[in-house]
Amino acid sequence: MYRGNDLGNTYQPEATAFRLWAPTASDVQILLYDSETGPLKRQVAMLRSDNGTWYAQVSGDLQNWYYLYQVTVHGTTRYAVDPYVKAIAVNGVRGMIVHLPETNPPAWYEDDYVALALLMCSSSLCKRLPASMSMILISTTGAMIRATSMCPQEPMPQRPMGQLASLNASKWSKACITRVLE
Repeated sequence: MYRGNDLGNTYQPEATAFRLWAPTASDVQILLYDSETGPLKRQVAMLRSDNGTWYAQVSGDLQNWYYLYQVTVHGTTRYAVDPYVKAIAVNGVRGMIVHLPETNPPAWYEDDYVALALLMCSSSLCKRLPASMSMILISTTGAMIRATSMCPQEPMPQRPMGQLASLNASKWSKACITRVLE
């Protein structure tokens, strides 16, 4: 097992490092393209490295280049998009080498999130939900979502940003979200 944090490509203007975890492979090559659909420009052999990984460092500025791996396992050679790639071409046909901070829009670091508003719900609006209906809460901020309901004996689930907190309709058929707190 490999526990490093450098799988995929690691871009630097002077060189890009590639690391792939493929413990059963007998050969791995990097196929480099200077455009999304253009012809092969360069092929680089990777070397077997730590704990089932393969490694290569390619000199030169490869920002916005594309690549595939050519992997041989048990005598069969296949082409694959890097499973650890940070960006891909349209339709996912090739991995892309990018410097992620340069992909941020202008004023990215000055941007701020919008806090979720309180959701008010009077008891007359909190009618019984159909048995087939579920409610889903999604946060667009980096904070945990905590919701309170009219059922204090059974708190609503909490999930980190990016995960859905789905309410089972059979347990929450009388639920009414009274507020969402950040």
